Amino acid sequence: TIEKNATCTEEGFMKQVCIYCGVEISSVVTPKRPHVWDEDHPVFIEKEPDCTRVQTVEYTCMICGAKKTGSNKIYKNHDYVWVETLAPTCTEQGLQVKQCKRCGKTSPNGEIQLLPSLGGHTPVWIVQSEPNASLPGHRINRCTKCQTVLAEEDILFEPGEHRYDMSAPIFLDEEPDCTALQEVEYVCLDCGEHRQSLRLPSKAHDNVRIQTLAPTCTEAGEEADRCSLCGKETNQKELKALGHRYEWVETVAATCTETGEELRRCTRCGIEDDTRQTKALGHAFQWVTTIAPTCSAVGEETQRCLRCGIENRTREVPALSHSYKWVVTVEPTCVAQGKEELICEHCGDHAEAAPHFLPDLGGHIPVQFVAIYPTDTEPGLMITQCRRCQEILEKVILPPKGNH
Repeated sequence: TIEKNATCTEEGFMKQVCIYCGVEISSVVTPKRPHVWDEDHPVFIEKEPDCTRVQTVEYTCMICGAKKTGSNKIYKNHDYVWVETLAPTCTEQGLQVKQCKRCGKTSPNGEIQLLPSLGGHTPVWIVQSEPNASLPGHRINRCTKCQTVLAEEDILFEPGEHRYDMSAPIFLDEEPDCTALQEVEYVCLDCGEHRQSLRLPSKAHDNVRIQTLAPTCTEAGEEADRCSLCGKETNQKELKALGHRYEWVETVAATCTETGEELRRCTRCGIEDDTRQTKALGHAFQWVTTIAPTCSAVGEETQRCLRCGIENRTREVPALSHSYKWVVTVEPTCVAQGKEELICEHCGDHAEAAPHFLPDLGGHIPVQFVAIYPTDTEPGLMITQCRRCQEILEKVILPPKGNH
């Protein structure tokens, strides 16, 4: 009986006992087991890990967790798997790339996949403070999956039958600021009635970066953070003048024999700066086949300009002459010869040379199988068929099984 199993770090112990009375007869110490190193999952400790060349790695014993340093065995290829590098959120896609699961090297093919978003927010309203006689309450709209605060609004006390738009307060203070306690008015969505109240301070402005003054080619602009609730502008910044961005625009196209004209114009404001002439392009002649040569007749080609189509001169193209090659015209089968003939690869003419006959494939390769199994009352069918050409060589009727 095994009293204690041997491990990589400790010896084991067994004893021999009588199966009838249980008396111990002898005992023996079993030696430590050898480490079982996980060589398929080395930990690369060099700066540029690569499992396809010899490198210093660390192996872990799969039994006791001991570690040893050694050299990795050289793998012929990386073992690429998809690894998530950017987790998807409720509204944004994630990203995964292919990396070697042994050394972590990214695939050189740049394989990247987008992961679908989590399907949008699942919002729920949470009341942070209840309204009282002098102050409104406050609640936030938070996603239950990512905990993002999607919206927040005051809860007006004693609203009655009115539906006040708590998300669009009208700030009455001279310096509106949604991060401080301020006097505001709310408007009923149904009848337009105004009601004054106090607005609890939010944690931060709902800022949107906007361009308050667009820059031009010659004049500076301005941008700022503007709160969508109270309209307060912060972090004003001057935007540099863009400067002219000139490019040459073709106004008269040059031809093979005549010059053209270009105008230097700013692509932003349209101001024109300068003009210049462009050189004539010159003819771009190329030989074009007008009559294709055959094996027995000469052809013709013409020197033609690719731009304007003017033709310059013509010349003869010599006949091709026959170029015969052996072509299989009849494929050999299991029991019949094939044939190949000398045929011109240009015009298909058959040479007068005698054809070559190709030997058959050496006979059928029979394979026997039951196509229809017999039943107690109906006969079956056994077929012998050539494995190479699929020809059916023999059909044998199998008798019914009878009552047994």
